[in-house]
Amino acid sequence: MNSDSMLYNMRSLDYEEVNGPALHPNLVYRSALPLFQEEPEMIRILQAHGIKTIIDLRTDEEKSEHYYSEAVLSRFEVMSVPIDSFTSIRRPDDDYSDYMNPLNHIFQECKTGISRVFSILQARESYPVLFHCFAGRDRAGVIAALLLDLLGFSNETIVRDYMLSPGAKAANIKQLVAEVQRMGGATDYLQQEVGLTSQQVDQVRSILLVR
Repeated sequence: MNSDSMLYNMRSLDYEEVNGPALHPNLVYRSALPLFQEEPEMIRILQAHGIKTIIDLRTDEEKSEHYYSEAVLSRFEVMSVPIDSFTSIRRPDDDYSDYMNPLNHIFQECKTGISRVFSILQARESYPVLFHCFAGRDRAGVIAALLLDLLGFSNETIVRDYMLSPGAKAANIKQLVAEVQRMGGATDYLQQEVGLTSQQVDQVRSILLVR
C-alpha cells in the first residue's frame, strides 16, 4: 500500500502462514501516535481504512502533551487504555538495553489494560481497529505479539512484524517472544493471568481468522 495512505509506522496485521493461520485483511492495524500527522490528513487516512475504534495505549501524562481533538473524537471511538510500562521505566527513544524490566512490569502490572484491549477486540462492532502507543513499537508490539500468538501464528511471524518498526532491535523481540512462551503462551496468560474467558478468546479468533 502507498505510504501516503498510511500513518507513521502503520500496518495492517493481515499475515498468512503456509499450512497455518491467516488473518482477515484490514481489520486490525497498529501504528505510532496518529497525531504525528496533521489532523485533516490523519482523519482522511483513518477514514480511508474504515477505522472505527482507536485503542490509545499511552499514559495520561503522554495524552496531556498530545491529545485528540473533538473533531477526531466525533468521528472515531477512541478508547483510552493506559499501559505505563515502557514510558514509566524508559523514555520512548531509549534503546531498552534492559528489556526484561519493562516486559516483566507490563505482564504483571498492566493486566487490567491488557484485559481491556482484548475485550475491545472480542466485540465485532469495534472493527476495523487501530491500536497505538507513542512510537508504535514496544507497547503496541506487546499487544501484537500476544494477539498473533493467540491466533496461532509462529514466532517467526511475530518477530517479522515487530522488526518492521523503526528502531526495533532483534534482541528485544526475542526476549518478548521467549517471555510469552515462558508464561505458557498467550492463551494461557490471557485466560489464567489476565482473566479472559474461553468464550472471549474464541470470539477474537472467530472474528479475525480466515476459516
